Amino acid sequence: MRKCVTVASALLLLISLSSARAADSPLTPEIQQYLKSKVVTLIAEMFLKPEGLEKAKKAGLAYATECRREPGCIQYQIHEDVTDPGHLFFYEQYADAQAFSDHLNSKHVKDWGDMLTPYFTKPLVIHFVNKIEHVD
Repeated sequence: MRKCVTVASALLLLISLSSARAADSPLTPEIQQYLKSKVVTLIAEMFLKPEGLEKAKKAGLAYATECRREPGCIQYQIHEDVTDPGHLFFYEQYADAQAFSDHLNSKHVKDWGDMLTPYFTKPLVIHFVNKIEHVD
């Protein structure tokens, strides 16, 4: 039995968004050429001061719910590192690049960013990823 046949290679691209405007999508044509699917999957990392973490926790459920309601949003989850409070991970999937762009330019994303950016301890980082498949 053959195991672990790689269908797609993993791709992690780090993007600093600290100086990017909302209209400047981090999903550039250069990055898109590496995606193995039209589905856009990413893991974002946010690093917050304690007072920012408190705000994120208070508003997080409503924010994530709003994101999940977006057309083209497949999955949206927010997680906190168990050993590093204030280090948040966002697991996001969108049907395509347009759905991701629409997400970035939505009012609730802009409001979330305006609320939390003053509490960043490091720039926001995005990892665009490809799914790895294994078959028998």
